[in-house]
Amino acid sequence: MALYLSAAQKSLKLLFANDSRYVIPTYQRPYSWSLEQCRQLFDDVRDAYLSGRDSYFLGNIVLAEDDSEEMPEVVDGQQRLITLWLFLKALYVLLPTYSKLKRMIFLETEDNNGQEIRVSKVLSNVFEVVDQKQIDDVKNYDKTRYDKQLREYLTIGEDRYFKTHFDHVYDNAVAIYSILNDYFCNLSQDEQRSFTEFFISRIYLLPIILKDEDINKARSNALMVFETINNRGMDLQDADIFKARLYEMALRAEKGEEFILQWKGINQQCTDLGITIDDLFRYYYHIVRGGMGIVTAEKGLRDFFQNDSKSPFKKGDYAKILTALTDVLAVLSVCEDKKTENTRTAAWMQVLYAYTNQYPVYALVCYMYFNKNHSDSDLLDILMKLVRYCYWKGSTTTVKFEIYNIIYNVAHQERIADYMCKEIASDMWMKPGKLTKGLCLLSFYMNNPDIGAIQNVNVDKIIKPVDVTMLGKDWDMVDKDESLNSLGNYIVLDVPKRSAPFNRRYSSYLTSSLPEVRDLTNISVGLSYDYHQGRVKKIFEALQDFFVFGKGV
Repeated sequence: MALYLSAAQKSLKLLFANDSRYVIPTYQRPYSWSLEQCRQLFDDVRDAYLSGRDSYFLGNIVLAEDDSEEMPEVVDGQQRLITLWLFLKALYVLLPTYSKLKRMIFLETEDNNGQEIRVSKVLSNVFEVVDQKQIDDVKNYDKTRYDKQLREYLTIGEDRYFKTHFDHVYDNAVAIYSILNDYFCNLSQDEQRSFTEFFISRIYLLPIILKDEDINKARSNALMVFETINNRGMDLQDADIFKARLYEMALRAEKGEEFILQWKGINQQCTDLGITIDDLFRYYYHIVRGGMGIVTAEKGLRDFFQNDSKSPFKKGDYAKILTALTDVLAVLSVCEDKKTENTRTAAWMQVLYAYTNQYPVYALVCYMYFNKNHSDSDLLDILMKLVRYCYWKGSTTTVKFEIYNIIYNVAHQERIADYMCKEIASDMWMKPGKLTKGLCLLSFYMNNPDIGAIQNVNVDKIIKPVDVTMLGKDWDMVDKDESLNSLGNYIVLDVPKRSAPFNRRYSSYLTSSLPEVRDLTNISVGLSYDYHQGRVKKIFEALQDFFVFGKGV
């Protein structure tokens, strides 16, 4: 049979009261609708019902089917389907005599021993989480169980409940039951049945069904439709598209299970590193660009990986892509480890990561990816060159254009310029703005060449606005706003910052291991204009040594 597409608007009754069981495939993301989204859906349906409207349209879903039509794959729309199923389940418990609901929630089938069992109308195979276990549990909730969960929900309080509970199916199940229970308390039994009839018969979805005798072909075409809809504004992450495409490649290679295990590992590593899958692909994108010699303006992630002729996806080798992603994660892990060391490398990494955008970090990761056997001195060298270029340019995304060239050079083992300048503008130390923390760290490490990276480092003002009234006559002829926003009024701390006035920070400064912080315990010194000017001069000389004379260790 040739593949065909069908799209016909269906009520929830037609969508759920049949012999189909909707399968959320393994490559999908977990169920994640918030309480606000569930409540908004209810409010919209209730308002449509009360206004006397004939129907309420909830949007499209994309399905892939084979000839059996028994287990359609939900390529797009799983969040709405699971949420609607939770509403149907709660309605059935509140109105157990409303028999139409039963077939919309359960599917009668047999287990391996021929025993009749009930299964949920939605089957989630998403492999990152245990959504299906939660669905199966909620499927068996009776009024006693719902009421028990509701008591806990109401006792803890809605806000706190959702801050301390993180199983979206369980949590939304009780929240939806609470919403419907409250609403039904003000309705007669006939009104309850009238609302429920509107809910199942007048809420419409538009299933876009891609059907083929080969489910893999149906899935492939459904994914294309999914991407087209997504590119026109649906709120889905690039990572969802990439995972789907990679899984499709793995299935063609008959490596579906292997892919699932690998993807779980990648997902967990991203979580451990505090990044998203999208972040990971952004690093990978710059590595691919560098390796292929692309130095033109960036495309969107999805546009490049899905459409560009140079995309690794075009070659169809999912294993190579996963290997590259794993290698990128290894580099990111090394970076995280190095940042925690008490070394000069860690100190300069601290300065680099304090810059106002990610572009120098992309270049660093690309360097480490393409130069896995680099020495510590080589790493220090590239760190200082990146810092010198980006901080001299100021806080701007235009640094990316030279970063593209740097990434190209590191990918092809070519020399990176030193980026020394003839002079530095006074704004660098008098009006540092968004670069304050990074420049403060830079000048500190330049002036303290024997100190490794300070862990849990802070940068804080010495004289805060609350301290201005304490300043002596030596400040009378000074533009205080300009001086107190300059680098001379900022100090690197190895102790927590405090918002207290200067004279109440004394005890905190005493605990510091840094001499210049302990010097501040002498209030008359810390508040003097001469001390401030001395710091400005020392910082200027450190910045000049670094940016003009190319010094740095």
